[in-house]
Amino acid sequence: PKRIGQPRSWVAVAEMILSESAEPLHSTEIVRIALQRKLVETKGKSPDHTVQGVIWKSISRCGERSPFVVIGQDRRHKKYWLKSKLKTPKKKGADKGTS
Repeated sequence: PKRIGQPRSWVAVAEMILSESAEPLHSTEIVRIALQRKLVETKGKSPDHTVQGVIWKSISRCGERSPFVVIGQDRRHKKYWLKSKLKTPKKKGADKGTS
């Protein structure tokens, strides 16, 4: 993808959009926002597939170091989110004082 002024990768754009989002997004939503905000230009026929691919590559190559997580199992309903925005459940008894 090309940005007017400064080139950005789809990984960087997806991470930026997800960091500003209040909820997980599908790859088509990430692409729509990126193109609306003119963060990238693309001539590809399926940029949403590209976004899916780069996120999956980040997860598979970087493992725990990847900033992304997948939400949902069904391919059509799969959304992407940032690990940093996941709510971690409190451990049972963690809010109780020790005696």
